[in-house]
Amino acid sequence: MSAAKKTSSRTWLPLILIVVGALLLFGNLQLFAFGWIFDMLLDFWPLIIVAMGVSRIVSGKSRDFAGGLQLIGVGLLLQILVFGWLPGNLLSYWPYALIVVGLWLIFIQPKNKRIEKELASQRLQLREVLRDARYSLACDGFEGGSVFALLSRIECDLSDCTEDVVTMRLSMRVRWSAVTLFVPDTWRVTFTMRHSIGAPLDRRVLGNPPDGSAAPELQISGSMLGARLEIRDREDTEGTADGEDDATT
Repeated sequence: MSAAKKTSSRTWLPLILIVVGALLLFGNLQLFAFGWIFDMLLDFWPLIIVAMGVSRIVSGKSRDFAGGLQLIGVGLLLQILVFGWLPGNLLSYWPYALIVVGLWLIFIQPKNKRIEKELASQRLQLREVLRDARYSLACDGFEGGSVFALLSRIECDLSDCTEDVVTMRLSMRVRWSAVTLFVPDTWRVTFTMRHSIGAPLDRRVLGNPPDGSAAPELQISGSMLGARLEIRDREDTEGTADGEDDATT
């Protein structure tokens, strides 16, 4: 990625916040009449914070995963306050903060820490919610499987797998998540996925084997929403990419 693209990706979100803030300020000062646009911004501005959290998770960087979840939680809480869904005096609800913190520490915080597991199976079966994890699968006769990811960052290394069938089928449903599959460069990978706000990408150095070859085929089906799905070589790890990004900043 060029320096210009990196700079653009890092500045568009602050610019949006500045523009939205200016519109809200002008509306409050009655300098301009924005009509329904101003009313919508006034009612739904916390969703900008939620979108920032989702963007952090989908970026795929482990250091942004916990921060993304926190932004989503703050944005949803502010949206509830804006809609006035909490009747009575707001100060009377402060004990709920202790409950929320306790639930966060029990159910959410442990999942913020990245886990690494080695799997031994011919089928990949993953169902992850609010998870940051890396899985390694080493097996003879890989067949495919299914993956579901919601607000998660998942890496799965299939580089050490071999195949006994010509066609392997992997069903994936990815929602507001970042999923990376490391696969052998001898496999052909084809996508038959419905996708919105994001599309699957094959970022292997050599790409797919040529058409008409006898290469085994990994067929990936399913759907994506606000997500990132990438196919990579094992050597092209994110740790290296993060290091290069840090060195250029």
